[in-house]
Amino acid sequence: MIVYNHTIYRENPYHEVLHKAIGGRYRPVRGDVDRAIEGLRAGEGRLLHLHWEEHCLRPCRTGAEARAAAGHLLERLGAYRALGGRTLWTVHNLMPHELEHPDAFLALRRGLAGAVDRILVHGLEAVSVLAAQTGGELPRERLFYLPHPSYLGLYEDEALSERPAAGPAGPPTALLFGKVRRYKGFDRLLEAYAAASPRPAFAVRVVGQPLATDSYGPELQARFAGVPGIELDFRHVPDGEVAPTLRAASCLVLPYERFLTSGAAMLGLSLGLPTVAPDTPQMRELLPAVAHDLLYARDEPGSLLRAVERAVALAGEAREVTRRALLRRARHLRPERVSRLLGGLYDSLLDV
Repeated sequence: MIVYNHTIYRENPYHEVLHKAIGGRYRPVRGDVDRAIEGLRAGEGRLLHLHWEEHCLRPCRTGAEARAAAGHLLERLGAYRALGGRTLWTVHNLMPHELEHPDAFLALRRGLAGAVDRILVHGLEAVSVLAAQTGGELPRERLFYLPHPSYLGLYEDEALSERPAAGPAGPPTALLFGKVRRYKGFDRLLEAYAAASPRPAFAVRVVGQPLATDSYGPELQARFAGVPGIELDFRHVPDGEVAPTLRAASCLVLPYERFLTSGAAMLGLSLGLPTVAPDTPQMRELLPAVAHDLLYARDEPGSLLRAVERAVALAGEAREVTRRALLRRARHLRPERVSRLLGGLYDSLLDV
């Protein structure tokens, strides 16, 4: 059965791993609500799954356009459900990545909370966030906990991750990885590193592609390209280079300013790579307790740099204990398991 998904990102492996165990029963297809209505009338399926709902607001140039787009989506969702369609909404983000039209975004979320059959959350913090964003009008009976699947086995054979690792060869390196976007706060680590005296005993490497529509990448280039110890490798990373790039690093750093879930965090977990991240409820929920010492306080001066120093210093048995704990969590969140949970939810909505 076709499941229309609004939206699927081509460069994001989320949907690939999410459907790993149910591909023979449910096929995700990109399509908005109008396409889902056409499919429903044609007998192709009656499931519509909303992801990254802010996508419908991004082309809007004004607040009025954004409000109209949000209203149109909610109206068409009502029409879809009236025809017998069933709708699901996965909450991915705290706010739009580039903060496009935040008022319209929050209004859309308030509307979606009452307009869908199930609200899927990756973690408990999303419930608190949604309750605050919807004014406490969150229909708890529609909530469904579907954790973000790990990427175990996606970028390298799972057997490779099980081998004991002594740590990366070469000098210690902290890695900032993924799309170079402003909300990820890469500049926080780069600024702290550039200002440190004496220079930290590790290098910082940024690997990822900046957005063509944003000035953040050029800003980082202008400010930090000449700083000793900082490497800016701005490019799209092919799938075959993802695991080797992470394995060459001492740790992964996620100095994010606002987020609920992180694909990069799931990647670090899946490869057993020590990860430095803000000390937030969602990161404490995701990471095993042994890795909580690598979380830093956002508002505490020097906390980020100290956490990175702790991470790159992990060696020997301490590093292996952390690696094994991360991989155990990745196995708990393995794609097949999470995929089957989603398939069961789809079945229940269709009374299969």
